[in-house]
Amino acid sequence: MRRSSVRIKRRTRTVLWILGIAQLATGIWAFAFPASWFRSYPGLDLDWVSELGPYNQHLAVDVGAFFIAFGALLLIAGYLLDRRLVGVASVVELAFALPHFVYHVVQLNRLPAASGVLQMLVLGTQVLLPFVVLRSVRRL
Repeated sequence: MRRSSVRIKRRTRTVLWILGIAQLATGIWAFAFPASWFRSYPGLDLDWVSELGPYNQHLAVDVGAFFIAFGALLLIAGYLLDRRLVGVASVVELAFALPHFVYHVVQLNRLPAASGVLQMLVLGTQVLLPFVVLRSVRRL
């Protein structure tokens, strides 16, 4: 039983930290370098943001601030592993990730096929990982 509990905590912490680091990195990029983020996010010549509309510096910086705050929440939840905080952070992640995923499903025709598939994998993972954490919350 003890070994199982340690494994659940390790998995929960890892998932929350992966999500948190991804949000934080995106946020810092968008906040500090909004034009660069807009032109080339997520990198590797994929340009997922610039394909969807005109540049707006204020919106890009605000999105960056949101991602920084959200990344901090996920990282703190992963560090503390408080059952309620982990649950809240996971539900908040889902509240963001699910509508975000749906929006991008509707916009898929605006991206090249390979880029669209990769985007769906990334965003789909962002929807699925909080469910992994929520399954573990009751065992923390």
